[in-house]
Amino acid sequence: MVGMRDVAKAAGVSLSTVSLVVNNTGYVSADMRAKVESAMRQLNYIPNELARNLYRNRTNTIGVIMPTIARSSPPSPRICSASSPRATSKPCSAPPPIQTRARASTSTCSSGT
Repeated sequence: MVGMRDVAKAAGVSLSTVSLVVNNTGYVSADMRAKVESAMRQLNYIPNELARNLYRNRTNTIGVIMPTIARSSPPSPRICSASSPRATSKPCSAPPPIQTRARASTSTCSSGT
């Protein structure tokens, strides 16, 4: 797996410059940005969302717990969309109901970048 250090080495720039380009923060000159983006394409670099979420201590996931109703269809994505304005930017996924003592089913909505 290719990491940011590999991109920095290939582009001949510092790790912090690669970080600024990947996260689109701070100032990076157009030439440096082009150099880093070229190295990213060459190495097929894809940012690791799991590592990013662990570092930021944020998953951008909303959990929805609903009571189970016999013979009902999975929860509607409209419920997830109504839960948060930010949740409308990504589709909801409704896994099969999880049977517990409380007989609850769960759905997850992803939001954020």
